[in-house]
Amino acid sequence: MSSQEELSLIRDCQNGNLASFSKLYDFYLDKIYRFVYYRVSHKETAEDLSSQTFLKALKAIGSADFSEKNFSAWIYKIAYNLIIDHYRSDKKEMELDKVLDLSAKENLLEEVDKNKKIELIKKAMTCLSPKQRDVVIMRVWDELSYKEISGISGDSEENCKVIFSRAVSKLKENLPIEYFVLLFALNILKN
Repeated sequence: MSSQEELSLIRDCQNGNLASFSKLYDFYLDKIYRFVYYRVSHKETAEDLSSQTFLKALKAIGSADFSEKNFSAWIYKIAYNLIIDHYRSDKKEMELDKVLDLSAKENLLEEVDKNKKIELIKKAMTCLSPKQRDVVIMRVWDELSYKEISGISGDSEENCKVIFSRAVSKLKENLPIEYFVLLFALNILKN
């Protein structure tokens, strides 16, 4: 979707034509879901937080100002804040139904494999500061531009580039070979 198309849809929404929001929803749903899923590693939680992201966006789009920020950074920021809220209010106990609901999993082995890879990546990136990890994840996993990362993190685009570059250098220096191979295969170490 071009930035002109996106801006046109936003204006339609702000003028009361909320049906235009469905096109924004369709375009961003998978991206926001992946963004959330990587951070929570739980399918149902990621689905809930993704839904909440779009509900908040729909409620707030009429009053949002997109003259200095783009929709992408705005909606990712909503998702990011919901993830933070989720962890702040995270219950230490899970309901037994959620733990034992294996029949609801369409492909349990695929889900387990995905979670294993996510855990390996998280472990490999422990040598990075939290800010570096966030920038690397947003740039590589979420495939966000530096402009979008800047809008989410509050740092300048140039600073985001520097943070990413230093993080990649640190990963190259500190990783055991098995993590290096995995991260290289996932394009994290390719600038």
